Amino acid sequence: MLFLASLVFYFFWRVQPTSARAWTVGAAILLATQVLARAGIDSATQGDPLTRGEWRGVLDLATCAVTMALLIAASRTRFTPDPLLLGVGLGVLLSAGRVIGLFVSGPHNMSEIEAISMAAVVLLGYVVLGREMWRDAGLPRASRARLSAATVLIGIGHVTSVWTAQSWLPDAALNLAITAVAFLWLHSALLLLGRAFEDQRDHYARLERDLDRTESDARHSRELLHEVRSMVAGIACATRLLHDHDIHDTVRLRLELTLRAELARLERLLSERHSAESAVDLDRTLDVVFEAHRARGRMIEWQPSGAHVRCRPDDVAEVMDILLDNAATHGQGSASRIEVSPGDDEVRITVTDHGPGVPDEVRDHLFDWGVRGSRSPGEGIGLHRARQLLAEQGGQLTLAHAEPDGSSFVIRLPAARTPEDDDDPAGR
Repeated sequence: MLFLASLVFYFFWRVQPTSARAWTVGAAILLATQVLARAGIDSATQGDPLTRGEWRGVLDLATCAVTMALLIAASRTRFTPDPLLLGVGLGVLLSAGRVIGLFVSGPHNMSEIEAISMAAVVLLGYVVLGREMWRDAGLPRASRARLSAATVLIGIGHVTSVWTAQSWLPDAALNLAITAVAFLWLHSALLLLGRAFEDQRDHYARLERDLDRTESDARHSRELLHEVRSMVAGIACATRLLHDHDIHDTVRLRLELTLRAELARLERLLSERHSAESAVDLDRTLDVVFEAHRARGRMIEWQPSGAHVRCRPDDVAEVMDILLDNAATHGQGSASRIEVSPGDDEVRITVTDHGPGVPDEVRDHLFDWGVRGSRSPGEGIGLHRARQLLAEQGGQLTLAHAEPDGSSFVIRLPAARTPEDDDDPAGR
């Protein structure tokens, strides 16, 4: 049982290895080997006076001294030994000394005064060891208390064995002390090992959360970059057109307004200052986006609807950017058709292109992160972000049923009442 406790204590160190703890665990293993060695010698030479006397007391004191040196090293050195090799190695040396004592120690029976003096010195040494175990700040309070008590009990057991030789106490007292030591040690080691596993589980949980957070941040950065690239391309095209002196003044004015609006949206996007959710004139929001795409040479078919929706206008503009980019990429140069269908509770916006359509193998997972067709040059980011942005404000983005040619995406947004609606008796 004591050997098992030592192994559990060692496994605890393997789970949470530190330099200071390695020396403490080595000291505990050393004490365990000495208890086992003494028990083995007592069992093999029971009643032989050569196994009693000064030599045993000297080895007990040597055990105390070596153990104390290990505990002192825990706070004085950064070297990290293997506790099992350290404890067992030193334990074997001291055990060899005990065996040698069987042959070099004469058959001398100590007097009562000598026995009491030796017992007092040995017990004092183990009490000091117990105190050092208690002061080990690297272990929990409950574990330190058990280890400290077990160390003192080892000293009491050693002293009891000397007294047993003088027939003052029965051997049962010694066995009881060893059993108590083993129980305390095993219980402490199991508590420490359990705590170590809990700490490891918490550590891995924190790592998993940090990894999820890092992955989420990386996705967010890629989503922003995806939209920034599209906006910068539109701004660059509009800027080049403005420097063309052949354009009509009306076109120039529309481009200037579009450029100003897109630059303001880009600034808000980069600074992550989201526009507030409010009642929005859908025509005004879409017109700026469409003008930026027309500046890039894209054909847009759209008629103003007069609809108002409750949304964040920057997000709706970004969603439309994503859908028009997809239409331009897969639409094979065809015009993108936008149809707005106002309703009492919601407004539907349908974006249709005349490309090859969405492949069947990705249709069910089209809005998942990173999903794209085998022939698509995209990254599988835009549609995922578009659906997420709309969901945050009570909207939806879906893929319509299979079209004869091309693909059709449907945006649904909550309808917003305007002052004109409130003044209209039919709207009550």
